[in-house]
Amino acid sequence: MQVLREPAKHPFPWILAGLVLLYGAAGAVLCAALLVSPDESGFLFGHSVVTVSWTIAALFLLVKGINNKALRISGLILVGAAVVKLVTFDLAALDGVARVLAFLGAGLVLLTAGTRYAKLVASAKTPDSYESKPAAPPSH
Repeated sequence: MQVLREPAKHPFPWILAGLVLLYGAAGAVLCAALLVSPDESGFLFGHSVVTVSWTIAALFLLVKGINNKALRISGLILVGAAVVKLVTFDLAALDGVARVLAFLGAGLVLLTAGTRYAKLVASAKTPDSYESKPAAPPSH
C-alpha cells in the first residue's frame, strides 16, 4: 500500500497502469468506431479520435502537473507520443477528411494547451519574484 501513497518514490507501477489505461482506452475507442461503421472509415475515424484524445489527456496531465513533476513529465511524454502518432501513422494511413480532422483537432488542442499552460505556469510563480527591491535611502 505504500506504493499508492508515494507515487513519486515508486513511479513504475503508476507508469505501467497509465500505459495499460491508455492502451485500453484506445482499444475501446477503436472498437466503438468499428461498431458504428465496420468498414475502413470507422477504423480511420477511430484513429483520428484516439490521436485527439491522447492530446486531450496530455493537456489534462499538464494542467494537473503544474506542481507535480511526475504528472508534468507524463503529460509531455504523452504529447510527444500523440505528435509522433499523428505524423507517422495518421499521415500515412488516414485519407482526406479523417487526416484533416486529426491534424486540426490535435493542433487546436495543442494551441489551447500551450496558452493555458503558459498562463497557469505564470500564475503559479511566487509573487516574491515580481516584487521590486526597496529603494536605498539617498546618501548625502
